[in-house]
Amino acid sequence: MGPSKTCVVKFIRKGEKGDKGDPGQKGEDGKSYTLKGHADHHAEKWDQVDGSTPSGLWLVDEVDGNSFQEGDEQARRYQGTNDDIEILPVNVYTGDGYIIGKNLWVWNGSSWQNIGEFTGPQGPKGDDAVVVEVNPSAILHKKATTKSTYVIAVRVKDGENYVSEGPGTNQFRAAITLPTGLDKVINGNPVGDTTNRFWFSIAANASVTGSITIDVTYKNLTRTKTISFATVADGQSIQGKKGPMPRGPQYFDQISDGYQFYAGVDDEDIRDIVVYNNNYYTCIKTHIKGSDDVTTNSDGTKVLSSTYWHLGAKMDLVATYLLLAQYALIKNLGVETIDMRDKDGNVLFQAKDGNVLCKTGTFENVTVTGNLKGVSGTFYKLSALNNVGQEAASIYFSNEGRLTFEGDIYNQGHDGKRNRSYRFYSSDIWCRGGFGAAERNTLLVKGSYGYYYVNGVDKAGIKVNFDKATYGKTTYYKLACYGRDGDYAGFPVDTIIFQCPSAYYYDLIAFSSQRIMCVNGNDKQAIGIFSNGNVVSWNGGEIAEVIKIPLGNNFFSPAKDQSIPGVGLLIGAFRDNNWS
Repeated sequence: MGPSKTCVVKFIRKGEKGDKGDPGQKGEDGKSYTLKGHADHHAEKWDQVDGSTPSGLWLVDEVDGNSFQEGDEQARRYQGTNDDIEILPVNVYTGDGYIIGKNLWVWNGSSWQNIGEFTGPQGPKGDDAVVVEVNPSAILHKKATTKSTYVIAVRVKDGENYVSEGPGTNQFRAAITLPTGLDKVINGNPVGDTTNRFWFSIAANASVTGSITIDVTYKNLTRTKTISFATVADGQSIQGKKGPMPRGPQYFDQISDGYQFYAGVDDEDIRDIVVYNNNYYTCIKTHIKGSDDVTTNSDGTKVLSSTYWHLGAKMDLVATYLLLAQYALIKNLGVETIDMRDKDGNVLFQAKDGNVLCKTGTFENVTVTGNLKGVSGTFYKLSALNNVGQEAASIYFSNEGRLTFEGDIYNQGHDGKRNRSYRFYSSDIWCRGGFGAAERNTLLVKGSYGYYYVNGVDKAGIKVNFDKATYGKTTYYKLACYGRDGDYAGFPVDTIIFQCPSAYYYDLIAFSSQRIMCVNGNDKQAIGIFSNGNVVSWNGGEIAEVIKIPLGNNFFSPAKDQSIPGVGLLIGAFRDNNWS
């Protein structure tokens, strides 16, 4: 027998529940983020990025051993290789986020933090695209001494297309339930037709009030529509909702194809009446006028299609002879609406709901009080009156096509909506007197980018990255001296100040005869500007004016290759302002 082993079993009695502990410290508030876009790479230090590193937008924690501060350039766009590196800074603030691959990176104030995979919430289920159309939506039957027959049309629209009726998977089936007193009439539908029609009758002298139920099955789903049916006898009235207003009668042949006809259903406030071949028709289906509006009977006569139109007598379609009259004299008339339209149905004159609309007409000796809102018009002279009714200034529209101002032109002030001063745009200005400017249109060049000060040098400029090109072995940048797009479109530059950290070379893209004062604002760094293919150096602190000569033998001789940088650009005298 081997050595014995002793097992010790401890029984611990569960004690009573202790007192509630002290509350823990409040956790940090969660941080929101602002999604700025996509980035390509992340690096802890900028020295990890060199000429062999893939280009794109880099998210960087430190540069030269220094941490970034709020609003600094924690993101940089890296382009090029060891021989030609271009770095474009991107300012970032706490909470700004970029997506790299599937992960979200957020700047927390001191470094970039990988939040994890970025997935948006599942969107809500879209609406059912299937629409069931039932026409008419209600039936009011006038009690008659003969049997009356009615028809109900049913259509199903899936998206933009109507579905054919039938037993197929992608077809619809419809069933009708009639109230007591209405009898179904057997009448088949054409195979593959997009409309399922139900005929039913009501006996002579019968009175039926109830609901007709239409059950429509499509793609294993059943949708139910209800149509009210009511009977009214002579002298009996039923209060219903306000019906559509008749429009017309209009001559059908005088209406252009593409015109919108309305049947006055589904809350439409218009029901069209037309005249065709001396017959009167009411629209029973809202549609666009086309070739299918007209059909030919067996006897060769042309009529309007029963699909869209109902043939009726004159008095069935209009309330009084007045509506059919081409011209009538009325001494006293009280109406809610007056509507006058052209042959295409466009409103020319309308008096409705207390408003008057008039799009044509001739007015003579008209006095207008209150506010006058104009769109366009013809005038010879407009006068401005002072507070005592005297003419203080005027504008003339002469026979020569000149606009003449008698008085001062004042175009000063601040545009609050655009947060800038008002501007005066003009193609040509011929100044026949004194001319002065308190400020020049300035472009500040910082190297591969610059700022157009369109609102003055005391306001923020518009940053623009310059296009880069190569001439021989020299890499240079093209400076547009006339704004191309955005808020600086059409901005003519007449002063360029260079503040470059190293030697850069430029081609000034200017208009013919445009003059520009070029100033090197860095007294310790030279820059170069092309003049007819040659680089002219602006040493630190130097200033000189340039002019773009119109190309051609009449202005510029001998002619130069127009593809070379600086072609036609001539440079004036230099002045070195040495302040360092």
